[in-house]
Amino acid sequence: MKLYIAIIVILLASLSVVYSQNATETIVNVIGFAFSPSAVTIARNGCVRWNGLNGTVGHNVAQVTNATSVTRVTNGFYSGPQGSVGTYARCFPDAGVYYYICEPHAPGMRGNITVTGTTPTPSPGRSPRRSPTPTTTTHPIPVTTQTPTQGAASLFTAAVLVLILLLV
Repeated sequence: MKLYIAIIVILLASLSVVYSQNATETIVNVIGFAFSPSAVTIARNGCVRWNGLNGTVGHNVAQVTNATSVTRVTNGFYSGPQGSVGTYARCFPDAGVYYYICEPHAPGMRGNITVTGTTPTPSPGRSPRRSPTPTTTTHPIPVTTQTPTQGAASLFTAAVLVLILLLV
């Protein structure tokens, strides 16, 4: 019995360590016809999660080139058509300023993300990774990552399954 308790304690401790190491997510909520907060600053490799995109009216998140643009960047971040998702998350590996809008409610519904830190330069002998210079027209390389809450939920689910197997 003591072995079972020890295993449970270790699994729960692992869960909290994994989550705390990845807790670099900034939340932006949709309130009416505005992003709140509309301007955020995060460190390089930090993530932003937009909540409330599928509300009564329906919203989306689309990267644009600058603070006044309403034209979506071709390879920029994009949550999909209006109201198609409730939550959208994006991680930003490169420093710079990223502007975004809600396409159906632009030009009024917009925001920006400032990513601080330096983008590392490749070592000699390695092929360079396309990395934009931090300007107001920075275009991030599309990145798909697991969000901290997804990783924590997966680990929690595994811990519960192990606990059930041990108790049976």
